[in-house]
Amino acid sequence: LDSGVKVLRDRVVRVERNERNDKNISVLHTATGAQLSSSWFIDASGSATCLLAREFNLSAVQFGPPKVALWTYIPVTDLGEGTTLYMEASRAEYLDWIWEIPISTNVVSVGYATTGAAMKAKRAQGLSVEDIFRQQLKKFPRFEPLLQMPAQSDIHVTSYRCRVHAGAAGPNWLIAGEAASMVDPITANGVTAALRHAAEASALIVKYRKRGRLPLSARASYSGQIGRAHV
Repeated sequence: LDSGVKVLRDRVVRVERNERNDKNISVLHTATGAQLSSSWFIDASGSATCLLAREFNLSAVQFGPPKVALWTYIPVTDLGEGTTLYMEASRAEYLDWIWEIPISTNVVSVGYATTGAAMKAKRAQGLSVEDIFRQQLKKFPRFEPLLQMPAQSDIHVTSYRCRVHAGAAGPNWLIAGEAASMVDPITANGVTAALRHAAEASALIVKYRKRGRLPLSARASYSGQIGRAHV
């Protein structure tokens, strides 16, 4: 913002490509009717949107089982110094785990991650989402007092599967963060990966800005590094 960057809260509804090269983006059209033209574009739209991956019909490699995460926000008086993970030794296909992440000075995000198959089996037993969530938290003494406190929100649920898109860079665009790859949160490198993507994408734009397009070697290198992060 200090450098003069303007933030526009809007939604892209159409990507206009260059007439001479349909892999080159020229304008983004938004829901409010704005038309955003630029020499370069970085898509950091997140795993749910994947704007340019959808636009260019990029293939994706999925790995690991489908997973489900449940979480809520709980007020606390003894805030930890950082993210804490809780888990039990298990020989199952996927290691279930619970997270506790400080959100503010007196609120933590508490969540539970497991496989979709495990969640389906528990639901088939007649357990509600809240039952499953509380059942897992009760396994750890840390959460006994927290379970007595009213949550600041309902229990949120999302499903996901790890994947990485191929060809995450084009002539004048790059895809970064979870729009490019969705990593398993248990590895704790999702934010680190997103920041690395941003740094590398920005560096490539600076390096090739006078040329006006990324060479094939630079595109392949960027996409390859995103893919290798999952090996």
